[in-house]
Amino acid sequence: MKKRTITVTLDPEFSTYNFEKTLGELRTMIDELIEAHGKHAYFDFDKNHYYDYDNNPTPIYSLRMNRFETDEEYEIRVGQDAALAAKREAKEREEYERLRAKFG
Repeated sequence: MKKRTITVTLDPEFSTYNFEKTLGELRTMIDELIEAHGKHAYFDFDKNHYYDYDNNPTPIYSLRMNRFETDEEYEIRVGQDAALAAKREAKEREEYERLRAKFG
């Protein structure tokens, strides 16, 4: 199995108002974000974000980043997949035995 790519949300609510700045201020903000999170972080725009208390959508940006799962996350996932496959196999075996008994 290969390691999967995981999308991590670094800042879930980056308001559109954060971009109402001069270009110099925006450059400073972007440089700080690159320094903090790396050059592969990106903004994900959600034009239909609903806050719990709001009836109308509010557009927001989320700062995100893709990364490969860690060795620990990989081991946990492989273990869970194996347990799920064993459970599915047992369920199918049980169904097979039931049908074999019924239909011979």
